[in-house]
Amino acid sequence: MTVYLVGAGPGDPGLLTVRGRELLGRCDALVYDRLADPRIVALAPASAKRVYAGKAPDRHALSQDQINALLVELAGRHSCVVRLRCRVGRVLSMRTHERATQAAANAGGQVATILPGFRSPPAFGIDRGFRAIPAGAPLAGRL
Repeated sequence: MTVYLVGAGPGDPGLLTVRGRELLGRCDALVYDRLADPRIVALAPASAKRVYAGKAPDRHALSQDQINALLVELAGRHSCVVRLRCRVGRVLSMRTHERATQAAANAGGQVATILPGFRSPPAFGIDRGFRAIPAGAPLAGRL
């Protein structure tokens, strides 16, 4: 009875972690968001219960409290529950949700395990002109 919070990074199935792919392949229940690539959702067994928990600006299928309660409920009925999060735009934006989910799971007698995904470039400010190495800087000796 474990809830796995799986980060799917930028949403490309080829960039999903090996562990994330493994958990999706054996989950009994999958809760996914609106940015989940259908190819990633399809990695879950056909027999797995699928629940859409997408959030768009001003339109939430479920509130975060409802998602947490759902995860605890599913963990009581299924041995492997995956909460799939895709394209989290900020490095720390999932942290609050993760802590709330962990607290809800612990209160319900379940375990919540976090499996982060690869972060998308916007998470590091690359879309805002951030450069890890200043333009024109010599690369010799930096590798």
